[in-house]
Amino acid sequence: MITVSIDTHSETEDFFRVIGAPKYRYYVQPTEVKSMLSAYFRKISLLPVYVIFSTYHDFEDIEVLLKKLRQPYDIQRLADTCTVMIDGKTVRYHVPLFRMQVDCINALQEIIVQTFWLAESNCSYIISFSNNVRVTTQITKSMRNKHVETSILQIDMNVPATTMCMAHDADGFYLFSNEETYSSVEKVYNHFAD
Repeated sequence: MITVSIDTHSETEDFFRVIGAPKYRYYVQPTEVKSMLSAYFRKISLLPVYVIFSTYHDFEDIEVLLKKLRQPYDIQRLADTCTVMIDGKTVRYHVPLFRMQVDCINALQEIIVQTFWLAESNCSYIISFSNNVRVTTQITKSMRNKHVETSILQIDMNVPATTMCMAHDADGFYLFSNEETYSSVEKVYNHFAD
């Protein structure tokens, strides 16, 4: 089961910002996002695909996976900081952001299967057919009214692109596109329906 609707609330998301005006904006909500995405990418077999996701301080298992797949990647530390307790000690760290260009469908499948839990736990998770995602830093006020640096993922839609951003709890995703193949709700539905 899948529902597709015109996007009316992506502007309220706080971890990404769309730059430019994509021709088409949708919210796609399948019953199971991870399996639907895996099937979709297998079906279209269009590469390369750019995968960007944030994670936690202990990301060695992700690096092991990517090395096993021989998948090149970059890690960028965001301005945002997290504080956690580990073995009774306070650990403060800058949020890591993985970025990669995936050129192999089998590697893409495995990356989605093994890392999608990050999207489900509200880490940033973006998949794009263009290298159109950048990180900017801004000064905002915290809940304690202090000035803090935060990072925002900017999705540049001034270029030909189709980009998917996972929503809260990965219950669905926003689809931004300038491509005619996504020019209607029906076309989007047909792309993702089994």
